[in-house]
Amino acid sequence: MDELKRKPLTEVYRGKDTPKESSMLIKIVSLAARKLRTVIRAKPKREKDVQDALENLLVGADILYKREHPHIPYSSKNYVPDFSFEKIDLALDVKLCAKLGREKEMIAEMNDDIMAYKSMFGNIAFVIYDLGFIRDADRFTDEFSSRDDVLITVVKH
Repeated sequence: MDELKRKPLTEVYRGKDTPKESSMLIKIVSLAARKLRTVIRAKPKREKDVQDALENLLVGADILYKREHPHIPYSSKNYVPDFSFEKIDLALDVKLCAKLGREKEMIAEMNDDIMAYKSMFGNIAFVIYDLGFIRDADRFTDEFSSRDDVLITVVKH
């Protein structure tokens, strides 16, 4: 509603879920699920290492994206998705689970990100790169997966 007050309807409306957009969304998520582990040779020490590996896959697949763009003001904080895909209305964030207890931290971060990203994007995806600290990936993703507009992929090292 806030966005509708600031902008005319033609600037706010974003079509989504057409077959072409859906297939691109699936292509991006499955690219991360199938290939990300193969391009990461050593255990990543930082989230940026995983982001860089995913960026290499996107470049190789000829997928247009923006890195760390746009800045989304939400409440008193700015949020920035790691990757955005304007054509398919997608914000994608990468998370690295590299220590015990990180799983709970990521859940809180993802919930915050979803609230902010929904103000600008119709689709949201998370790629979680796990170094062995998420015991049950299905349980971790279940709550988020019940939403139609949020996709989560857990990639095990």
